[in-house]
Amino acid sequence: MFFCCTQEREGEVVLDKVKALPVSTSKEVQPPPLSRIDESPPEPPKEEAPPVKEAPEPPAREELPKEEVPPKEGPKTVPPSEFLVTVKKIEGNMKIGLDTVARSSPTIGCALRVQKVKDGLVNKWNANNPDKQVREGDHICEVNGEKTDTEKMYGVIAESWELTLLIKREWPPPNGR
Repeated sequence: MFFCCTQEREGEVVLDKVKALPVSTSKEVQPPPLSRIDESPPEPPKEEAPPVKEAPEPPAREELPKEEVPPKEGPKTVPPSEFLVTVKKIEGNMKIGLDTVARSSPTIGCALRVQKVKDGLVNKWNANNPDKQVREGDHICEVNGEKTDTEKMYGVIAESWELTLLIKREWPPPNGR
């Protein structure tokens, strides 16, 4: 069964169900009647094809000089201003490898500003995710859902084996949100 979506009204989607039917490429054919060896086979009925009408040729167009179009550049990737980083601590590699400083604002909240990226889990993340690298000056705005207090954020980093960090390039954001 196939489903097809159509847009009826803004914000409303209608699903149509379409049942697939088996496809037959030929009509059921009855075997020819048995004939005697000395009889010639019957001729199939002749079908006349409808006459073919030729389409009139379109009028000739003047060719206009072609403008040169500069070659298109590939899409430019803009690094995200906000993204998630997930790292897992393992035996022998327990350090996330960041020097941070706590920042807080009574109106905007708190964040951990990345002072330095060192050897550790985040450096490994950076090697595997070149478009979402954690850099000096970035801000960790949430750790495993904790975003209310920098001391609690540090506690989650120390105690958790798996960390999901919300990274923002700017904090506080330029528009104050």
